[in-house]
Amino acid sequence: MNRSMIVACRAVAAVGILLASTSMVFSQSRAADYPSRPVRLVLPFPPGGTTDSAGRMYANALQGVLKQSVVIENKPGGNLIIGAGDVARSAPDGYSLLFSTHSIGYENLLTTDMPFNPQRDLTPVGVIAGSGVVFAVLPSFPAKNWAEFMTYVKANPGKVNQARVGPGLIELADMWSGLGLDMTDVPYKGGAAALTALLSGEVQIYGHSPAETAKLVEQGKLRALAYSDRMRHPLFSALQSLPEATGSSRYAYRYWIGLWGPGSMPVDLVARVNTASNDALKLPELRERLGGLGIQVFGGTPDEMRQEIVANAKRVAELLAKGYTLR
Repeated sequence: MNRSMIVACRAVAAVGILLASTSMVFSQSRAADYPSRPVRLVLPFPPGGTTDSAGRMYANALQGVLKQSVVIENKPGGNLIIGAGDVARSAPDGYSLLFSTHSIGYENLLTTDMPFNPQRDLTPVGVIAGSGVVFAVLPSFPAKNWAEFMTYVKANPGKVNQARVGPGLIELADMWSGLGLDMTDVPYKGGAAALTALLSGEVQIYGHSPAETAKLVEQGKLRALAYSDRMRHPLFSALQSLPEATGSSRYAYRYWIGLWGPGSMPVDLVARVNTASNDALKLPELRERLGGLGIQVFGGTPDEMRQEIVANAKRVAELLAKGYTLR
């Protein structure tokens, strides 16, 4: 085993150990009286985007369950670090919570000078929702489905440009290699820029959000080839999932949104917030509104979220050990 792989394995092991130790903190709490004042929900991204909208919908539902105000605070910047750091420094009393995408769970593997450790200084409360992406091409592209796309790429190695936003879909790079697909990765700063590049023909394929892609497919501006998650998406019930299209469950990707509290949050309080969160996610109105954004409701336990974090960190560490640049 080479040195980089050893470092990667140690990093992932540290994630599991830190998360496990966090879950074993049994300090005295006031879970029975929670909440007795407004709860602050920190969104580590700017207002107006899909995830911000999802956070506001979630906060509205959560405050109905808690019978207490849930106040939104947008704290964007630093690859989620600014907002997450604010919660990490807060008292572990359940009144400061973080609504964030999953990448904050492995950000310390990408940013060496982080002012806090997300595995130690943030407590997993529960996965909320998420989605895979729809891989789409222009209608003029010479492939009508994923099988034809693979055949085309293999016949034209390095000639197909794939748009990428942030570290997210780079997690699929190793999978493309396993499938024998040699594509050129073109990074963009945001989804809007990547989508514009696809529509203009600057790139030939992009994995975009289901809701926006569905509209463009309906308008005849894009053709959908496959959905990246393990199961099909409700907006694309006739579209194969990536595991179906490739014949292997290894080839799958999704992003998810989770709820975190500060580190050392008492387990009984974590359980109280988790129960309230899952109750909010059962509300038909919230499920319908999130569905309108193309986001699927997941829910679950703190331990299930912890396992997701460890799995994501392992995947990223392995890619780093292989020499991939994630940012």
